[in-house]
Amino acid sequence: YRLLDLNDRQIETVAAMSPKRDYYCVSPNGRRRFRLDLGPIALAFAGVSGREEIQQVRQLIQAQGPGWQLDWLRRRGVKIDGIEGLEEHAQKTPTEHRAVAEA
Repeated sequence: YRLLDLNDRQIETVAAMSPKRDYYCVSPNGRRRFRLDLGPIALAFAGVSGREEIQQVRQLIQAQGPGWQLDWLRRRGVKIDGIEGLEEHAQKTPTEHRAVAEA
């Protein structure tokens, strides 16, 4: 963090932050800690950064094609109320979604 020109207090701030929720922005206008209050669904996707997780996502996409997202959410332990109908919806390609929207 020294290479980023942070002082001791700023390093303490960063050390106390929650991973993948809290961020520290450094800009010419100042420095600010902020929180992305992502819900469990958004966090299940936006919080993926490890090589193993990214590889798992790639394998799901290759194995399942459209609709891989629901399986990913299940694997991440995300509970979705009202999931009925989502699986059929998720299996449609973007072209099929467009045709329904245009009808």
